[in-house]
Amino acid sequence: MDVKDASRSPGAQVIAWSKTGGDNQQWRIDGERIVSIVTGFCLDVRGGNMAPGTEVIVNKITGNSNQTFKIVYEQ
Repeated sequence: MDVKDASRSPGAQVIAWSKTGGDNQQWRIDGERIVSIVTGFCLDVRGGNMAPGTEVIVNKITGNSNQTFKIVYEQ
């Protein structure tokens, strides 16, 4: 998972990409949020739209449900 073009702007698109080890691929789990190590922005389903194919972006943390994810750990 990669912030497109290594953007540091809120609203930047998140894309699937091969592992490069770049800063734009570094994430941390913060409760139910997935947060970019570099910007501090979290994953955000654009506009809160839950329809299939909706764009995922990084954005400032708002506390809205479109920024929360169920983290499941499997062994």
